[in-house]
Amino acid sequence: TTAMQMASEHAEIEVTAALAPICVQRAKDDPQFDATFELIKQGRSYERANMMMKTTDWATMPGSQEPTRAVASACMESLEAGT
Repeated sequence: TTAMQMASEHAEIEVTAALAPICVQRAKDDPQFDATFELIKQGRSYERANMMMKTTDWATMPGSQEPTRAVASACMESLEAGT
């Protein structure tokens, strides 16, 4: 099962890498982005992905009902880096 676990983890990383730019674009397209992003940045760094998931739909991908934590984390890192 180690090979299966490694494959699953690799697939999750690849999916997150593919979805994070969608989250970033959704954030930048949000008319409330500046105010919302400033509010999220006031939280502790380890809380920011949760704050994003609770206050926005940026990390909720089309066809999904819930945001994805890994996507929210990667998205937050990209937004903070200015990419």
